[in-house]
Amino acid sequence: MSAVLESINTLSALSLAEFIQQRCDLPTEELAKLRERLEIDRLQIDTLSRDSYNEIHRKAFARYHNELQRQAVSMVNLPAED
Repeated sequence: MSAVLESINTLSALSLAEFIQQRCDLPTEELAKLRERLEIDRLQIDTLSRDSYNEIHRKAFARYHNELQRQAVSMVNLPAED
């Protein structure tokens, strides 16, 4: 599972939403909300990373965004790893 999470963390927000859409049966409206939220988070991380004064905030927000990604993955029925 950790290998899956690592690879998912490298995906862009839109790619993650597309991955989820392919792997589960979330209603289209929920997928749209998830895609929008992940894209907003990605843009905020990019903006914060431009300002070194906000490095601590950027790291905290990145942790929040990673947790949001983990929650999204938990909605997906992943096959067990051997």
